Amino acid sequence: MDNFPLVDAVPLPAPVVIFKILLLITSSLHFVAVEVLLGGILLAALINRVAPSQSRYSVEGRDRLSAAWVMAKRLPVVMTFVINFAVPPLLFNQVLYGSALYTSSVLLGAYWISIVGFLMFCYWLLYKFADRCSRGDSALWFGFLAWMAAASVGKILSMNTTLMLRPEVWQQMYSLNALGLFFAPADPTMVPRWAFMVLGGLVGAGAWMLWLGSRPSPTPSVREYLSRLGGYLLLVGVPVQLLTGYRVWMVQPEYVREASLQSGLFGVSWPLFVLCWVALWVIGFNRVKWNGSIRLSGNLTAILGVVGFFFMAVARDAIRDITLSNKGYDVWKRSAEAQTDYLILAAFLLLFIAGLCVVAWMIWVSWKSKPTSDFITEAVPAKGHLVQMAPKPQKEEPQSCSCTMSRSAFLGTALTGVGLLYAGGVSYALYRYLGRPVESVLSDTEEAPTEQTADGAFVLKDAAKIPVQSMMTFVFKRRFSVLIHHADGSWAAMDGICTHMGCKVRYEPEKDRVFCPCHDGVFDSRTGKVLSGPPEAPLPLYQVEVRGEDILIS
Repeated sequence: MDNFPLVDAVPLPAPVVIFKILLLITSSLHFVAVEVLLGGILLAALINRVAPSQSRYSVEGRDRLSAAWVMAKRLPVVMTFVINFAVPPLLFNQVLYGSALYTSSVLLGAYWISIVGFLMFCYWLLYKFADRCSRGDSALWFGFLAWMAAASVGKILSMNTTLMLRPEVWQQMYSLNALGLFFAPADPTMVPRWAFMVLGGLVGAGAWMLWLGSRPSPTPSVREYLSRLGGYLLLVGVPVQLLTGYRVWMVQPEYVREASLQSGLFGVSWPLFVLCWVALWVIGFNRVKWNGSIRLSGNLTAILGVVGFFFMAVARDAIRDITLSNKGYDVWKRSAEAQTDYLILAAFLLLFIAGLCVVAWMIWVSWKSKPTSDFITEAVPAKGHLVQMAPKPQKEEPQSCSCTMSRSAFLGTALTGVGLLYAGGVSYALYRYLGRPVESVLSDTEEAPTEQTADGAFVLKDAAKIPVQSMMTFVFKRRFSVLIHHADGSWAAMDGICTHMGCKVRYEPEKDRVFCPCHDGVFDSRTGKVLSGPPEAPLPLYQVEVRGEDILIS
């Protein structure tokens, strides 16, 4: 990983595979919400505007307006899921790919900061959009601007994730401007990747409309309209996104295409992604051509959409790992430095499972609660046009049901539960972080190539060439370790993990000591004994034997 900066002296708290699984699960949920948002905004705005003035207040026109309102009033909630589902995969990406992601984020710093403004602007526009749709007024410009704000955030993130794969241009960008104001040099993969996500909004919106059509709240005519239009969107969106995905793969460097075809993850995930999308196309065709069951189509579409986006996330992650590995960053080798903190891992998994249970409970209560009508019944008619108003619903006697609750009570209880989970997770993470702050990082060192002998010892190739008063790092029996060449020509090798809280130590030749940057622990550079600070146990020493230009560690 010589081409990538060392940014964190704290080892991984768990093996890479655990973070990978969590990253793929949360990323797929984020992609679902993103595609629903991008496609939902655009389609709701077009439905709201497409009705001509002559039929705007007819029964057919009110069905269209009601369909736009059904989608528009849920878009702020979808935006909430987009943001909340973006935080976990971003954190997992930072843990696994911090050396690449941090650098690309800093180089695009001005654009990264602008994301906050874009999100706030998009939120405000979505509420204004929903308000105008609720009255049956034209809301095209509010919807269009909201879509532009959301798509701009997507473009910035696409630039960020593309730049993290290009360490060869980092120095050039920093030399041109250190304030993060410049775009990265042209890359053939960026525009197709962004187009793949944006055009995927057709599939996301189509699947969402089919699912909304299966809900009991809209009137039968609105459900029919949503479901049929969702089927048409799937018929168009599925082949368009698949062709765009093929374009994304074709613009990848040749070594990425060759390696991806040999990759087990990519080789399994992309056919399953295509299979899910073909199944979505069949459901859309069945809904449009043969008028299939609305409820069954909506439920199957929701399941296939989530599963398909998961396999898409797996294929995307495989391409990223192949690209970074070719440029010197193999994320799977980081498992060798992992120091599993079972307390953190157990606390996170407990909160993660509890959060999933809360979300499942919210969905169950929403499913069982008494629906409210989504039909627009009051509007001012256009001058000179007759209006056939929908009959006002008759007042029904309240029904006692253990599974119903008022909207305010439901939202209050749900948000309180989710807030407590978030507060618990953030508080514990802050406690752990403040308990082991990292004030400085390891100095640049060269990791030694090793060969294992028959008796279990390790040979550090050409390690004897390092100059005096310098350090070389290596991995000995899955432990981060350090080899020190002293000023008098003597050698010392010891475990490189602080015995206090598991941080990586470093050699400071000017003070002839081994130092832990997390809590100022100081060790003797020859014996590993504790000289000062919170550590109580010494660093374990290894046997060192010089053999020509190589060094044997046992």
